[in-house]
Amino acid sequence: MATKKASNDLRAQLEEVAGRNDFPETLKPADLVGKTFVIEDVRTVDTENGARFIGMITLDGKPCDAWLTGSKVHAQIDEVLIHHLPCTVTLTKAEGQFSPYLLETA
Repeated sequence: MATKKASNDLRAQLEEVAGRNDFPETLKPADLVGKTFVIEDVRTVDTENGARFIGMITLDGKPCDAWLTGSKVHAQIDEVLIHHLPCTVTLTKAEGQFSPYLLETA
């Protein structure tokens, strides 16, 4: 009987989560330009455009997820993962439409 009860409890919990719409949005790089934040951890996700990084960051004292994408940021994250987690950075971008996002130490 414990197994059936556990199964019912799990079913109810999964249905409750599925019905919620209060999940925080994953921040885009444009949301972070000029802001200083702490990269706490990074995970890789596979997208239709290949592997991308999502950072678990602390921004303004609050934990959140953020896409850490862009060709140069991607290469910079590779270095961050090897040497320095957690690390405090600022995301920058030059004015040009095709200018890359860059991480700078803060």
